[in-house]
Amino acid sequence: MMTDFFDLLRGRRDGHRTGDGRRTTAGGLRWRRTVRLMRRWTAAICAAGAVYAGLMCVAGATVTRPVVVAATAMRRGDAVNGDMFRVVEVPADAALDTALSSMEDVADDGIAQVDIAEGQPIFDAMIRGSPVTPDGFTVIEVRLASAVDALMVGDTVSLSSAMGCAAGDDAHDDAHDDAEISCLLAERALVMSRFKELTALAMPPEDALRVMTSQEAGAIVAVAKQSS
Repeated sequence: MMTDFFDLLRGRRDGHRTGDGRRTTAGGLRWRRTVRLMRRWTAAICAAGAVYAGLMCVAGATVTRPVVVAATAMRRGDAVNGDMFRVVEVPADAALDTALSSMEDVADDGIAQVDIAEGQPIFDAMIRGSPVTPDGFTVIEVRLASAVDALMVGDTVSLSSAMGCAAGDDAHDDAHDDAEISCLLAERALVMSRFKELTALAMPPEDALRVMTSQEAGAIVAVAKQSS
C-alpha cells in the first residue's frame, strides 16, 4: 500500500506537467484518487481511535472489587476446602458488601450450609468451619429418632427422651407439666458428624451418661437451637 502510494507521488511529481508546462490529465487524476484514499484511511483511523478512547473511559469509570465465588457446585452438608473456591473481579455493588473477598476468609475445612452453585458469590453464613470439641465435653454416637438429614455438622441441639427420665435418677425433667412422659437429657449437644444411622454428638460427661442409659430404653429426639 505504502509502496503504491509513493509510486503515485513520484508519478505526479515526474509526469504531472508536459514540456511546455501544462499539467497532464493522467497525473492529476492519480493524485486526486490517492488523496481521497488517504482521507478515507485517515477518517477510519480517527474513528477507531475515538471508539477505543471511549471504551477506555468507560472501563476506567467501572469500579470493581474482588469476590470469592464457588469454583464447583456444592451441596448442603458437603465438606469444603480452599480448592473449591476462587477469587474474581466483579463490578462493585452494595449487594456484595458482605461477600467474602479473599481466600483467607474461607475456612480450610468447612461445611456448606446451603446448596451452592458454581460461580455463586460466597457469603460468610454459607460456610461454617468444622466443629471442635469444647473443653470438658465428650463425644458419643447417638441413634436419633428425629430426622438426621435436618441437622448440620456444627449445629447445637438439645436431646430429649420420649420415655421419660425414669432410666436415670439424675436426669433433668422437662419444664412442662407432662414431665413423666418426656424429659430433657442434654440441654446442649454439638453435632460433630453424621452417619447413616448414628450421629456423633459432643456434650458434658454427665449428659452423655444419661443419653447412653436412655438410649437403651427408647427413642431420643434432637431439637435444633440457636448456637451460642
